[in-house]
Amino acid sequence: MLLTRIRRVRAALLICAALLAEPGALDAQTSVAPGTRVRILAPSLADTLIAGTVIEIDSASMLLAPWGPGGVRTVTLRDIDRLEVRGPASMTASVLRWMVAGAVAGYAVCHAASGSPHANCPRAGGAAAGGTMGVMLGLAIGSRSRGAGRWRPVPVPGRAGP
Repeated sequence: MLLTRIRRVRAALLICAALLAEPGALDAQTSVAPGTRVRILAPSLADTLIAGTVIEIDSASMLLAPWGPGGVRTVTLRDIDRLEVRGPASMTASVLRWMVAGAVAGYAVCHAASGSPHANCPRAGGAAAGGTMGVMLGLAIGSRSRGAGRWRPVPVPGRAGP
């Protein structure tokens, strides 16, 4: 019985470790697809970076909806000198990741600590308490995290490097 409890706690800890892995590794995006938030430098269009959302992309061009003034633009990929993508908001990702990890850990600890694996185990209470603790940790860590929502250079499709 003790060995089973140890296995459950170990499994819960492994799940939590996977959920709490480096946010940059989980959120890293290296390809550009429709819906991707991008920032490009294309001297043939403007001297500054143009930020927008990719509507469509193929092997030769992308259709970009800029966030500022101006309508949808077709940008030839060979004209792009620099391409950057932006990851998801770090605060939201941090809070959700920690909430799920806290709920899993709270459930596992309550289940392993209870004397009965059946009716008297307060697993839902443990999951709720763990989830609440996870939200608080996620808010604290997410407010200090500076990276998941930043712009990252990626290779222009069809080229070797960023």
